[in-house]
Amino acid sequence: MRKNSQTEVDEYGRVWIPEEIRKEVGIHPSDFVFIEVLENGEVAIQKCPAPAAPEDMSELNVHCEMEFITTVAEEEESYKRLYAAETNGGK
Repeated sequence: MRKNSQTEVDEYGRVWIPEEIRKEVGIHPSDFVFIEVLENGEVAIQKCPAPAAPEDMSELNVHCEMEFITTVAEEEESYKRLYAAETNGGK
């Protein structure tokens, strides 16, 4: 299927895909797409399958939870230091 439309690539490699193209190709906001600028300057957009998730999600979930816990602990420690400095007159 070939459909022509006015599409440009910005300096960051992002492309605005017109609504009629998204509908025709079946691209949704959460889909992965491959964007290629051809030699003649045209932009080729191809819908790609989403990366496969691991069958056993427990390892992924544990990793995400540990990252979250570490971040919260770091933020709490920063808050405690800031609060102590404010209440002790900057000491």
